[in-house]
Amino acid sequence: MARQRNMGLDILRAMAMFLVIVLHFVGQGGLLSHAAEGSVKYWLLSAVQIVAFCCVNLYGLTTGYLMCDKAFRLSRVVKLWATTLFWSVAVSCVLFVIFPESRTLKEMVSMFFPLLRGRYWFFTAYFVVMMVSPALNLLIRNLTVGQYRLLLAALFLVFGVIPVGALGNDVLRISTGHHFSWLIVLYLIGGYFKKTEQTRAVSPRKYLAGFFLFAAVHLLYRILTTAVGLGNFSNLLLTYPSPVVVGEAICLFLYCKDAFAEVSDRSIPGKLIRFAAPGVYSVYIIHVHPQVYWKPEIMNLFRAWDSWNAPAVLGAMMVTAAAVFVVCVCLDAVRQRLFRCLGIDKALEKLSDRMEACVRKHIL
Repeated sequence: MARQRNMGLDILRAMAMFLVIVLHFVGQGGLLSHAAEGSVKYWLLSAVQIVAFCCVNLYGLTTGYLMCDKAFRLSRVVKLWATTLFWSVAVSCVLFVIFPESRTLKEMVSMFFPLLRGRYWFFTAYFVVMMVSPALNLLIRNLTVGQYRLLLAALFLVFGVIPVGALGNDVLRISTGHHFSWLIVLYLIGGYFKKTEQTRAVSPRKYLAGFFLFAAVHLLYRILTTAVGLGNFSNLLLTYPSPVVVGEAICLFLYCKDAFAEVSDRSIPGKLIRFAAPGVYSVYIIHVHPQVYWKPEIMNLFRAWDSWNAPAVLGAMMVTAAAVFVVCVCLDAVRQRLFRCLGIDKALEKLSDRMEACVRKHIL
């Protein structure tokens, strides 16, 4: 029998992408840096940042959980690359019209090579993970549970404990987690949860409580370091491999996986999630386009919020983030239909099959 789709994981990915947008408003949008330190707005935005910071980890965990027992298909990677290329070029062309000064030779070349030009760090790292996933899956299948736990403990020491113990000094050059190696670790953690799934019997509510407990510990750490004059260390735990951030991500992942697993894809929430799920990745590609994400004219739009009170800023941020999510999902729905009408999806499938056949013939 075909396995039923776990709608909880689709809900989780949509939630994670919404948190990515919120995180970018708080950070790159300058909302937190422009709030007076110690004010209600400052601590409210700090709490939002801490809660949202596990968003990238959620994608890594979900990928490992879903992919660890599946056969590698090159078409997945090729379609991901085609989607990234499409939006890299499309957004650049739109901005060429809106901001004529952006029509530089460098941008005209870069928009066609999103991977080689490193335009999206997550796409670049994710691409590497997908290409090495067959080897990772082989490792996951053949390790005993004890060996697996030992491996994860060693990786946690390298990525999570040593960077914190070094007080923010990036001695391993991997401390922030903006690297494919950290996504590989998350992939392995997700694979571990799939491999040991039948041995866990924990109420989803406990996972949700664990999520808020880790977030509360993180916020308390920031409050205490700020109060005693150690503000330089207040963001020490604000990295993807940070133990508290990993704890948040694992708890939220396990909660959504179990709590929403039985959501019917025929219900209204299920239909909305089914519509949004294929376009979630494109939400990231569209709104983090370099000519959008780093454009001063775009970032200055948020300066009007600096004079607003905390509830108003929070409300405006949530509504705007939801609007960005919905608009980008709808835009990608148009792209998906365009790809189907033009036969691009089928062409990419054939190209992938030929490439795989060539690899089997000449390498394997």
